[in-house]
Amino acid sequence: MRLNPRSHTPFGLGRLEVAFETVNQFLSANRYAGRLASNSVVQYALWLNEATPEQHDRLIRWWQDEIEGTGRVPLLSCEQKPEVLRFAGGTDADLRLLWQESLIRMIANAFELPPMLLGLQHDVNRTTAGEMANEAFQSAVIPVAKLLEEHITRDLFAKKLGWREFEFRFNELESRDEMQELQMQTSLLSAGVLTVDEVRQMRGLAPLQTTNEVTR
Repeated sequence: MRLNPRSHTPFGLGRLEVAFETVNQFLSANRYAGRLASNSVVQYALWLNEATPEQHDRLIRWWQDEIEGTGRVPLLSCEQKPEVLRFAGGTDADLRLLWQESLIRMIANAFELPPMLLGLQHDVNRTTAGEMANEAFQSAVIPVAKLLEEHITRDLFAKKLGWREFEFRFNELESRDEMQELQMQTSLLSAGVLTVDEVRQMRGLAPLQTTNEVTR
C-alpha cells in the first residue's frame, strides 16, 4: 500500500516511516525532561576555592551521609563562601517544552492529523474542535480507508479469488454525522429520488417487502 509514493523507490513510505526521526527526537527529549524533572540529572556544582583534595573528599562524604535526602539544613564554615555553579537556568525552559510541542506538531503533520488529537489543546476552542475532528477524518482516515478498499477489491477479490463482480466497501465512510445523513436520506426520499427499500439498503436493513414476509 503506497501511502506516500516516492520517485526514487517503487514502494510508498508509511506514516511512521516519514515521521521516524521526529518521533525518535521526541522520545529522547521527553526522556531527558523526565530525568531532569526527577532530579536524576546534575544541574549545579559546588565550587570551593583553595580547598585540598582531602577536604573535597571529606565534604562529599559528609554531604552524602548527613545531608543528602534528609531535608536538613547544611551548615558550612569556611574562610570563603562556596560558589554554586549552575549548569542550567533552573526553569521550565530547561525541559525543552516548546521543542517538544514543535515535535508533536511535526508528528501530527506527518500523520495528517490536527495537533489537537495529539494533546495540544491550548490553541483550540469549542468552535474549531468539531471542524478539526472532521478535517482529521477527511484527511487521515478516509484516504487510507479508500486505499485499503481498493487493495482488498483488486488484490484479494479479483486477483486471488477471481471474484471480479464483488467490491469491498466500509460502511458509513462518507458521513460521520448521523443526523446529517438522516436528513439527506429523508430529503431524497421526499423528493422521490430514492425509494424506501433503497434507503433501507443504505442503512444496512433488509427490503420492506422481505421484512413483512418474515413477520407474517
